[in-house]
Amino acid sequence: MSLLKCRKCGEMFSDSYKSCPFCAEDEEYYNGKVKKRNHRRMEQKPKAPSIVGPLLVLVIILIIAAAVWAIFGDGIKEWIDGRPGVEHVDPQPGHNDDDQQQGDDVVLEKKLTLNKSVLMLSPGSSEQLSVTGGAEGEEYVWQNSDPAILTVSEDGKVTAIAEGSAVVTVTCGDESAVCAVTVKENVESDDPVIDDPTPPTPVDTKVDLSKINITVPLYGTSLSKIEDGKFDVSLGKGESFGLEVTGTDVKPAWSVANSSIATVSSDGTIKGITSGETTITAKLNNTNVEIIVRVK
Repeated sequence: MSLLKCRKCGEMFSDSYKSCPFCAEDEEYYNGKVKKRNHRRMEQKPKAPSIVGPLLVLVIILIIAAAVWAIFGDGIKEWIDGRPGVEHVDPQPGHNDDDQQQGDDVVLEKKLTLNKSVLMLSPGSSEQLSVTGGAEGEEYVWQNSDPAILTVSEDGKVTAIAEGSAVVTVTCGDESAVCAVTVKENVESDDPVIDDPTPPTPVDTKVDLSKINITVPLYGTSLSKIEDGKFDVSLGKGESFGLEVTGTDVKPAWSVANSSIATVSSDGTIKGITSGETTITAKLNNTNVEIIVRVK
């Protein structure tokens, strides 16, 4: 016995059949004569759907959405909210920084000031300084430039020790204020006292300004002369040296316009206190010699 292959359905069948039994069965089934007993061929099972494709599409969509938000996010938020976005604007010149609003809280900052910028004391006497302003919540810190001349307590009480000049500084945060203190004997009032000793020469002694020079014996130099009777000098904060008037026999009486910037003693010793510019005057009888002092 051998097998034959049907040219119509392609099935193999025994040569004992005259014709393909499978085709005969199909013909009888379609004619309604018999029911098929079973399928001759195995039906191919459908493959399970894969989630790789949809997942990849979702990832690509998320990446595109993130890029769009990074580029156009602000515009999208404005469109959603229906109002323009808030733009941060730096304060313009002239803006009052005394009151700065942070969130819902207001932080008050006022300029730090002392009740006195100049103080005259005699050895052993005391004076209470008071301070206003500064950043709210910050502590006041008191400092003294020369502990040998005076002391200052944590609440601003100044006590004179010996004759001389010193500067009391109070700080609060980034703000600071100063008081120039002069200690000398026989101080009767709190008003600034300008040294004005009686000239040892007759009042009618004439002074020729063209002959006047101001020297600095410590450095062996002279001050720059702007014009007759007017000079110029620069010094640093805390720096001091003596001045001497030459070209006359009249003893000068020294005074300063603003002792919070620089001080001058009766013997002509000047000292820089804070940065700024002021004028020191050497009075020679009825003639004044001016020195522009620049403290750096």
